[in-house]
Amino acid sequence: MKRTAAAIACSILAGCGKVASPALPPDAGPSQPTVEDVDPAPGAIAASARFTVRFSAAMDEGQLLAPSGRSESVVLAAEADVERAAAAIEHAPLSAHERTLLVPAEAGVASDRRSILLAPDSPLLPGEYYLLVSPRLKDEQGRRLAGNGARFAFHVAPPPPAARLLTPAAGGEVPWNVAVVRAFAERGRIALLGPHGEELVSAEAHGPVALPLVAPLSAGAEYSLALDSAAAPGQAFTAAPPPSCSTGRRRSSSPSRTLAAPPSPRRPGSSALRRRVGRRASPAVARCGSRGCAPPPTTRCS
Repeated sequence: MKRTAAAIACSILAGCGKVASPALPPDAGPSQPTVEDVDPAPGAIAASARFTVRFSAAMDEGQLLAPSGRSESVVLAAEADVERAAAAIEHAPLSAHERTLLVPAEAGVASDRRSILLAPDSPLLPGEYYLLVSPRLKDEQGRRLAGNGARFAFHVAPPPPAARLLTPAAGGEVPWNVAVVRAFAERGRIALLGPHGEELVSAEAHGPVALPLVAPLSAGAEYSLALDSAAAPGQAFTAAPPPSCSTGRRRSSSPSRTLAAPPSPRRPGSSALRRRVGRRASPAVARCGSRGCAPPPTTRCS
């Protein structure tokens, strides 16, 4: 009886001492690579943003870059195309149609192959975008990326409204007595500011706006636009001075001459007198004829 109990106890202790063999991880190696960081952080970004994805291990460069030199495993897609793009990058290579779902971007892999940079070919339009990481990526040891890929959301805000001059042009010069200034803004309250920053006239903008002036501008002063009380950079013009004015008759630079009176009407027996008068007459009379010469014009100010 004692021997039986001892045998049972030894069997139990032997069973407790056994260690179960661990389950093999996907592919090779004890741990899977992960996405460590994304720059910029998800959220609002500038239209000129460039994207960097960092991994916890050196990745297979052949999967990060396609033969074209661009990436078909780490991509950027607009919100309208994100689901189809995510399904497309699960396999390789992409078809020509599937590539149209991606935002065109240059790709560059770091020398340690632990990060990839995406630089869109052109500034992003306002809207929602997603940075996608394919689940088929592996590291240099053949270990598949942990999880089912990755997705990061970004938002490009529309540019703030801006005001600009239509007539006169920015940086130009206008007559001091101009009656209307024309400007443009998509929205907001647009105003014309005087030389000291005072508001002269304003209007609500929904496109082109006419700003009528009720008084002449100050000659030589600068006037500028503002939108919603904020100055519009570079949108200014200058009022030209009024034209100079001189009065009186212009003087001739030639020596003065006394013009003889035209001959009197013909009378009988006056032929000798006419010959004497004709000899004494100056050349100016001969040129002017019997009508005489008109005085030079007088300059007047309008």
